[in-house]
Amino acid sequence: MKRTYGKILIAVAVPLLAAVAPGITFAANANVAGGYSVCDPSIPDSWGPVTWGSGTTVVSTAKIYPGTSIGSNSSVGAYVVIGVCGTIGDSDKLNTSVKLGDGVTVGNGSTLGGSTWVGDKSTIGNTLITGSSARIGKNVTIKDGPGTLTIGGSSVIYDGATIGVNAKLGSSAVIGLGASVGDGASIGGTSHIGDGAAVGPNSVISSSVVIGANSCLGGSVAPCLNPAGAVAVGYDANIGTGTAIGDGSKTAGSVNIGSSVQMGQRDSVGYKARICDGAVLGNDMTIPSYSKFGCY
Repeated sequence: MKRTYGKILIAVAVPLLAAVAPGITFAANANVAGGYSVCDPSIPDSWGPVTWGSGTTVVSTAKIYPGTSIGSNSSVGAYVVIGVCGTIGDSDKLNTSVKLGDGVTVGNGSTLGGSTWVGDKSTIGNTLITGSSARIGKNVTIKDGPGTLTIGGSSVIYDGATIGVNAKLGSSAVIGLGASVGDGASIGGTSHIGDGAAVGPNSVISSSVVIGANSCLGGSVAPCLNPAGAVAVGYDANIGTGTAIGDGSKTAGSVNIGSSVQMGQRDSVGYKARICDGAVLGNDMTIPSYSKFGCY
């Protein structure tokens, strides 16, 4: 059968294992069965026993499916669910009611806030910290890096999105289907990055900004037009579908940039300025506050 948690689908294919008494620790053993080298959620014969490393604790109400491996010194809280073939690293903390789909990988030193959900086959790197009730879809990649990546409470990352090293998402931020957030980028609380949009490395998106589908802000990932570079967008901005903003460009708060706009490099857009659909800006242009550009 299958269970659905919001828009995150977690497949349940086998009976649950017996509950584990609180505080008990387990020695690690191979978690692959049937001669397979890798546990595959789609091949039940490859599912071996659940294994724990030394120093790991599991609360009795947690439900962990076959083929899952948990590293050393990790903790699994009450009512946590981990799907088949999960891989949990060392020194991880899964707080109350975290739910992980099949084939999810969590790196070392990560903390998932209470009621966080992660969809099937998503990969989470080391030292991720999420607030409570974060939602991470299927096949999401959260890159591994030397620093800490934070995802605010109640944020939503839809299927197939990629989040770069040391990125930061504020509370209730939304990252659309297949969108990418570059290394070191910061997305403010309640901002919405549209499906397929790309936010370049070290870009700063303030709170309550809306960026349309397939837009590009200073990154090298398609559909971006310029080499990787930082972009800063002020609070309460609205950026339309298919818009591209070049490296080093910045906007003040409350700007309105239409659809299919092409901004150059190092452009500056003032407070409450408006750039209309289809406008093309060269490099090093300044659009004053309260003004309009490309509106006929």
